[in-house]
Amino acid sequence: MKQLKQYISINSRFQKSVNLSLDLGNADRIGSYIPTRSSIQILKYYLKNILEESTENATVLMGPYGKGKSHLLLLLLAFLQGEQKGTAPVLARISETDREAADMVNRLYREKKRFLPVLIGGRASDLNTAFLYGLKEGLERENLRDIIPESDYSQALKTLKLWRREYPEVYGKWQEFLTDQGETPVNVKKGLERMDERAMKLFLECYPRLTAGSRFLPMLGSDAMRVYQEVGRKLTEQYGYTGMVLVFDEFSKYVEGHGKEGFARDMKTLQDMCELANNSREQKLQIILVAHKSIHEYEKGLDKSVKDAFRGVEGRLREVRFHGSARNHYELIASTLLKKEPEFSELFSEYEKQTGYQEILEKSCSLHCFLGLFPDYDFYKQVMGRGCFPLTPVCACILLHISERVAQNERTVFTFLAGRERGSLPEILEESEEYWVGADAVYDYFKPLFRENSDQPKIHSEWLKADYALRQTKDPAEQKIIKAIGLLRMIHQEDELPAVDASIRPALGMEEGTYRKALESLKQQELILFRSSLGVYAFKNHTGLNIDREIEAEMAKQPEPFPVCSYLSRISDLEYVLPKQYNQERNMTRYFRYEFLTAEDFFRMETLSWMFEEQFSDGKILALVSEKEIDREQVREKTEALQEDRIVVLVPEQPFALVKHIKKLAAVYALKERPGFAEEHKVLLRELDLYEEDIVFEINTLLERDFMPGYGACGVARKGEPVRIFENDMEFNRMLSEICEQYYRFSPVVNHELLNIQHVSGQYLRARNKVVKALLMDQAETFRQGTAPENMVYRAAFVRTGILDSSYEKDRGCGRILDETDRFLAQCIGQRRTFQELYRRLQGKDYGVRRGIMPLFLAQRLGMAEGIPVIYLKKKELEVSEEVLNSVNDFPQDYQLYLEPESGKKEQYLRTLEQSWRGEGIAFSRQNRWIKLMENMQRWYRSLPKYTMVTGKFPREEQRKTERFRNLLKRSELNPREFLFERIPEIMTEEGQEADLQKAAEELLRVRARMEQAFFRLQSCVAEDIRSIFHGKEQESLKGCLLSWYRKQEAAKQEYILNKDARGFLEYLKHLETNDEQEIIFCLSRLVMDLSMEDWNDDTPERFREKIRNVKQEVEQAAGDSGERGKKTIILMDEQGRRIRRSYEAETSDSTSSFLKNMIDEAMEDFEDTLETSQKVAVLAEVLQELINR
Repeated sequence: MKQLKQYISINSRFQKSVNLSLDLGNADRIGSYIPTRSSIQILKYYLKNILEESTENATVLMGPYGKGKSHLLLLLLAFLQGEQKGTAPVLARISETDREAADMVNRLYREKKRFLPVLIGGRASDLNTAFLYGLKEGLERENLRDIIPESDYSQALKTLKLWRREYPEVYGKWQEFLTDQGETPVNVKKGLERMDERAMKLFLECYPRLTAGSRFLPMLGSDAMRVYQEVGRKLTEQYGYTGMVLVFDEFSKYVEGHGKEGFARDMKTLQDMCELANNSREQKLQIILVAHKSIHEYEKGLDKSVKDAFRGVEGRLREVRFHGSARNHYELIASTLLKKEPEFSELFSEYEKQTGYQEILEKSCSLHCFLGLFPDYDFYKQVMGRGCFPLTPVCACILLHISERVAQNERTVFTFLAGRERGSLPEILEESEEYWVGADAVYDYFKPLFRENSDQPKIHSEWLKADYALRQTKDPAEQKIIKAIGLLRMIHQEDELPAVDASIRPALGMEEGTYRKALESLKQQELILFRSSLGVYAFKNHTGLNIDREIEAEMAKQPEPFPVCSYLSRISDLEYVLPKQYNQERNMTRYFRYEFLTAEDFFRMETLSWMFEEQFSDGKILALVSEKEIDREQVREKTEALQEDRIVVLVPEQPFALVKHIKKLAAVYALKERPGFAEEHKVLLRELDLYEEDIVFEINTLLERDFMPGYGACGVARKGEPVRIFENDMEFNRMLSEICEQYYRFSPVVNHELLNIQHVSGQYLRARNKVVKALLMDQAETFRQGTAPENMVYRAAFVRTGILDSSYEKDRGCGRILDETDRFLAQCIGQRRTFQELYRRLQGKDYGVRRGIMPLFLAQRLGMAEGIPVIYLKKKELEVSEEVLNSVNDFPQDYQLYLEPESGKKEQYLRTLEQSWRGEGIAFSRQNRWIKLMENMQRWYRSLPKYTMVTGKFPREEQRKTERFRNLLKRSELNPREFLFERIPEIMTEEGQEADLQKAAEELLRVRARMEQAFFRLQSCVAEDIRSIFHGKEQESLKGCLLSWYRKQEAAKQEYILNKDARGFLEYLKHLETNDEQEIIFCLSRLVMDLSMEDWNDDTPERFREKIRNVKQEVEQAAGDSGERGKKTIILMDEQGRRIRRSYEAETSDSTSSFLKNMIDEAMEDFEDTLETSQKVAVLAEVLQELINR
């Protein structure tokens, strides 16, 4: 390599990784991008999201370190900023690879879609601040300072500026304060500018001292979601932007480095931002979080509270994986290692023959990791042999795999290839005398990460073994083999690149004789061994104790029957499954917990209630374990017999084959817990840890195969259905959502995932306490506005659910919960009842209420209750307070509620009335409750038909009560308390009897029912009257009765000129189509009486009947005797020569008729000189024809 290395150089474009903050808009960095097919697919995904409507605008871009995610995003941001000049070269390269992608970019330019890049860093104290600071920097970068939103920090800076300019004495005291704190005004000013929490704390601490004890209250809150909404609107309306692209390039480090303190708050911020992005339409917001592995993988090693908080974000983020083919990566490596031609090629041909490198290439080519990647050997040799040189082909393969598993920003594939730190390839090229670079160099470079990577047991375990073996030998060849074996076992690609001779020697490029000698020496030293069962090399354990024999001895001591399921519950990664669709629709987190059971125990069970009481979950996934095949039909029958809707039972296809593994694990636990063992065998203890990790890994791999329904290797039994096999996890998850929809059908929708949970903690517990206290004191309405946690709690529970704000649709689940609470309060009148009764009902079937919201609903109802409720803890009376309700929430079985009978009766009386008079108004205090109830009753009364307000057609015993009640409601000024608790009971109680509130309420409901029925009774009577007048049959419809009569009146319809009422009546019947008797009656009332039926009084029905009879009589007479004496007839002939004959009978001696005749005569005289007599006759004939044909 001494000769060849002078013709190898490192491509400078790879010597520096992309930093979005520093490289944004850098034309050279953008232009240097080398597009691959996989990266273009990612680019197209984001471009499609932006060009078309999408609800998946919040994503996690995942890919190992060093794969080019940041460089790709740099290019995407350049496109979205409208940078056409700087992107022209790379766009041409993209067009050569994928024309569609280039067309999408050009469309972006044509439609002038322009986005503001917002870069988020993890240096802020919390995510809300990070989002705000990133937005501030983005706006400043684009010179949009006039729309930078105000915040606590900007207001603090303005205050300091004011002090310095207007109040120098105050500013001097500020400087003195900072000096005492070891700080300077300049540093604090810079801290406030970058939204540093410590700088703000110093300002807040000093502010009261300098302002006579006042608090610092900034003009605006700093809720990131609201700020982004407002800024997005201004960007689109004032500056023509399409939206914003928010990129969090260090999201991996943020997650891995975040403690549990404040994590839930940050996840709520992230959740809100994701929802804003996914719902954005006019002002688009794209969120891209950059991670090097899936969100699910972050859960390992994290605190439980962090895991719980993380789940709320899961459904809002779409995972976008940065997959790239191995060949693409090898080609990129070749692009990094530049060769000077033709000098390199001339020397290389001679070199590969002399050094044996050709043999290494040929042996490597047959390995599974290269098969199928290249169309022929020549292409393979071009890329792997020449392109990746001086790396051996297997070394290049190992480099890619190990980088994917352990790489960090500081150490990746490209930092190894192009960096200048110790162990990097440029350093090796300068210092090494070797012909080529083998896998041992990769081991040396990434060794610091192996040592630190304790969260990946497999890698850390193999490093420990390799490290021990390396310390036992000084031979360079032996050490290289140890390093190669260690790497091969870390990447764990047994199918493609196992730890065998065919992989190890080509990875190192070692001469055959040297390799064999060193390998045998390692075996003799018992540093490595060949595992014949697996067919691979591995490291041998080294302690003063035979670990396998000790484990076997402990296994023999394990009890029978062996508690397999107990150990599975302890070690399984299968903990729970979230019904995603249900959770997203209901804005909460329900989950099904895995429970391992032997088939024998399952078939012996009579009930499963104990399982839900022992460990809370919304449902159970029972994984059946048996060393024999399980009969699926028997499982289905037993599932039906248990009659439990919340369970699904998993029946694996194969018998359970892991009992020996679990016994071995139990033996490892027993050895580690043996008294004195740890002190005597410290080296072995570390080995046992690795044993444990390996066994747990193998067990979990098989558990996932057998008990994850999406793999199709287990049947799923559920009550009411046959055993099913699922093709994917989505179908199984949809079934879990269906179970929740059916079982928890009235679950409340409270959109606050840090409140609508089983146990609330931290700042939201404090916020809930404030709201509960205010509810008990009738003061909660003050929380309607604001951005503090207590304001958000109040709005989530009572405003957006429609409970205390009628502008929102009332949530059905919340309404039913309040009804159940009211029933419980009614049961507590005059007797103590344990809160467990209410909790069992609300947390059970139909509701499944989370305890996090229960104190709020309880407080709302107790605060509205009449009198003073009393809570008992055993025999001790407690004042109702937020602390007591928290204790009730934790231990409902220990607390009882009691309502005084008198207070309880008032409460029950009001609830009875409220059930009937539910109006639009919302009562949010006790006094307001009375007012709203009275207003709803008055509103109801005013909505009644006028007939109901005036009729006296009521039963004699209710007549007096009804009239007095109507008179009471007519009054414009009423006192709510007097109205509800004095006047109504007085009216509804018989004379001489003592008023009883509940009886009065029941009597009032009967009066109400009678009043509401009065108009319907009128309609029914009128319908019967009409049917009787027209001689309809008993079962005949009103329409049928009227049309039957109408058809008999042909002569009257055709030959007789009727009066207005009769003519209108026949015209209505001519077009009658409806069967609705109510509609027919209403129309006839308007036609005959010229009056809406609702405006009738008790005299109107008789007048209506009379008029209907007159109409009927006139029509029938006209039809029956149209030729009788006394009637006049007029005959006309139309233009077609048809005769028009009509009979009529009318008096013209009245004054109105005379007036009409005189007007016609006058009109004739006026046209005496202008119209001939024939013309006048013709006009009169036409008018007459139109008149008689109406």
